[in-house]
Amino acid sequence: MGDILTRLALAATLALLGFPITVYAQVTPESTPNLPSVSDQIWVQNIATSVTLPVATGGDAPLTYSVVGSLPTGVTFALSTRILSGTPSVLQNTTTYTYKVRDATGDEASDEFTIAVEADTTPSLTATNDQTWTKDTAVSLTLPAASGGNSPLTYSLGGTLPTGVTFDTSTHVLSGTPSAAHANATYTYKVRDADGDEASDEFTITVAAVPDKIDSVSVSQIYDHNQSLELVWGGAPNLNNSPFTRYDIDYCDIYASNAGACWSRFTSTVESDTKLGVSIAQAGAWSWTSEARFRIRAVNAVGEGPWSDVAELDPPLLPSVPEQCWAKDDTVSLTLPAASGGETPLTYSLTGTLPTGVTFTAGTRVLAGTPSALQNATSITYRLICRIDVCWMRTRRRGSYGSTTLSRHSHCGGTQAIDGLDSGRHQNHRQALSVRPRLVAV
Repeated sequence: MGDILTRLALAATLALLGFPITVYAQVTPESTPNLPSVSDQIWVQNIATSVTLPVATGGDAPLTYSVVGSLPTGVTFALSTRILSGTPSVLQNTTTYTYKVRDATGDEASDEFTIAVEADTTPSLTATNDQTWTKDTAVSLTLPAASGGNSPLTYSLGGTLPTGVTFDTSTHVLSGTPSAAHANATYTYKVRDADGDEASDEFTITVAAVPDKIDSVSVSQIYDHNQSLELVWGGAPNLNNSPFTRYDIDYCDIYASNAGACWSRFTSTVESDTKLGVSIAQAGAWSWTSEARFRIRAVNAVGEGPWSDVAELDPPLLPSVPEQCWAKDDTVSLTLPAASGGETPLTYSLTGTLPTGVTFTAGTRVLAGTPSALQNATSITYRLICRIDVCWMRTRRRGSYGSTTLSRHSHCGGTQAIDGLDSGRHQNHRQALSVRPRLVAV
C-alpha cells in the first residue's frame, strides 16, 4: 500500500511541473468459491452418525459454510468444522438440503443432497446351492443380493477359492476357470449393512477332474486254473471328486504279428482300491502262446484318466529234457531242469509209468533209484504247474510259439517226441525213457 502512495505522490509532483502522467491501478481479480458434490445420506434411526461435508476450493477468505433445511431430529451442523453429527431419533423420508459456502466478497456456491432416516432393519440372504464345477471349464455365478438391511450393503466371501476363480465384492459374482481339482470345501457368503447388522449363508464348492494316473501297476498271480489274473497297483486311484464309472484295461500280445497295433481293450465296473481280478475270457480271443503287456486307467463321470505305465507279464520257460536210456540194476539219479522266469511257487510233476525201482521227487525235481526190470521206450511227461494260467504261455524265449514236435535219434533205438503246450494250461515236455539190459564182458 505504501508503494502505491509513493507512486501517487510522485505523479502529482510531475503534474505540477507540467509533465503529463498516466497512473494505472493494479487490481487483483475476485475468486469464486466452488463446492464438491455431497453424497446422498441414508441414516438409521437411533444409530449415531457423523459426516464431514467437503471443503470449498477458491473464493476469498474467510469462507462461511451453512446447511439450509430442517435437519433430522437429533442432528446438528457445526459451521466451523462442516460436520453433520448426532443420533437421528425420528424416521424421515428423503429430504433435500442445500449445502452453501459464502466468501468475503459475497460470492457463493452450493450443492444439493438428500437425507433420509430409516428404521433399523437386518439384512437377509437366500440360500446358494452347493456347486460342482469341472476343471478347465469357465464358470460364472452371481450370488444373491440381500433383502432388507440399511444401505450401503457390503458383501464378502470367506474361504480359499479354487485356483483360477475370483469373487467380485461389488457385483457379488464368482467367476473364472478352475485350473485344478478342488476338494469339497465350505464357503461363507456374508452381507453387512451400514450399522453393522449381518447375515450369512454357507455353501460348498467342488471342482472335479478326470482321475489321476494309476501308479505302480503289476500283474499278480492267483492260485487257480480259471484263466484269471490280478492287476495290482500302489494305492487307491484319485478320482478327483467325481464318482467312479469303470476301469479300462488294455492288453497286448508282445509278439503278435501286428505288434504295433496290438492293444485290445476290455472294461470292468468293479470298483477297487488297489487290485482288480480279471478273467482273460473278458478279453475275448486270447493267445496262450506269448507274453503279454497290460495297462489300466480309471474313468469317472468327468472322463478318462491317463493310462498307467505298462506292466509286463513274463511267463516262465521250462527247458526240454533229453531222452533217457538206463541199464537195468544200475543206480540212476537225474535232476530235471528248473523253469526260468515266472513267479514262485512253481510246482513240478511227472506223469507216465516210471521203471520199477525209480521214483520222482517233485520238490527237488530228482528222478532216482535202481531200475530192476527191463522197460521199452515209454513216454513220460514232465510238467510245470504255475500259479495262474497265463504263466504257461510259452515254450521258449523270443522264439516261435505254439505246439512244437522235435525228433531225436536215440542210441536206445527209435525216436521220441517232445511236445510244447498240451492244453494251454500246463507247460510240459514229454520224454522217451527206456531200460536196456546191462552187458557184462566175461
